[in-house]
Amino acid sequence: MTYVTSTGRENTVLDFLDTDLTGWTIEGADLNWHFKQTDIHNVNRTLYHAGGGTYENGFLLSDFAPVENVHMYLYLQLEYPGFSDQRMDGIVFRYQNQNNYYVVHALRLLEYPSDTRLYLVRVSNGQPTYLGYYDFVPAKGYWHIYRVEAVKDHIMVYLDGKKVIAVHDTDSLPAGKVGIYGYSEGGYRLKCFFAEEL
Repeated sequence: MTYVTSTGRENTVLDFLDTDLTGWTIEGADLNWHFKQTDIHNVNRTLYHAGGGTYENGFLLSDFAPVENVHMYLYLQLEYPGFSDQRMDGIVFRYQNQNNYYVVHALRLLEYPSDTRLYLVRVSNGQPTYLGYYDFVPAKGYWHIYRVEAVKDHIMVYLDGKKVIAVHDTDSLPAGKVGIYGYSEGGYRLKCFFAEEL
């Protein structure tokens, strides 16, 4: 859902109270995004997607108007899928199309299976540029929080409230869509996506 606050700023929210994806657009791989009930009272729901088996990127994009300067966060549980590829879900911003966007996502380090690396990546003309990373050990069953603040060429990434990446990207992308990034062999539990224009 998208709404305008009393300050005139536009916000977008996708949380566990939602029951469908009205107002959201799916691009890239068909990952079968869907909600699941997670308690017997049907109060708490989390967002899942299925693995497509084709190792492709999928994007769940908000109807939020394209923005350049944005504050956004996503709650997600990082549990290893048990496949050879260990790319994990994340958030996408300044999305132009499937070949031009920023993404914050994690990748399990195969040489050190207990560790995970959180990346900030700019994709331009289909080519990824890794702008920064941070190593951490996910806690199984714990709701980690990714948070991004992007203002012009300055991008900051927070993990669980701690600033872990800060860069000035001289080749920064213009305003674009915001949303959730999924990988076809991910399938993590996601909830409470929020974005607001700065």
